[in-house]
Amino acid sequence: MQKKILHIDNGAESIKLVKTILEAEGHTVFTAWDEKSSLIVIKNEKPDLVLLEVMMSDISAWELYQKIKKINNNTKVVFLSSIPISKERKQDLIMSGIADYIMKPFREEELLKSVKTILY
Repeated sequence: MQKKILHIDNGAESIKLVKTILEAEGHTVFTAWDEKSSLIVIKNEKPDLVLLEVMMSDISAWELYQKIKKINNNTKVVFLSSIPISKERKQDLIMSGIADYIMKPFREEELLKSVKTILY
């Protein structure tokens, strides 16, 4: 079953890579580079999953996560980051509502496994 996924990232290479991987699996992928465009897609497209880069230039990932959840609490959100975190911190984020935390660079299989686990 095709799912809607929004990838929020300010890196063009990451956007292209994730879009290619997920569209090859049959998903509809929307992209956004900042808070404003992200929230427009959330409101208009109601994605099933949001992949959110932690290091955004205009807003913290946690603030954007909270705004996403206010618009649609059912939307699952995965943090993507090159910032390493401990297993305990990852568990804290998951307990706070984040669906997953994926370290960059990631392997294609890792991204797909996380997406499938969350959406199906």
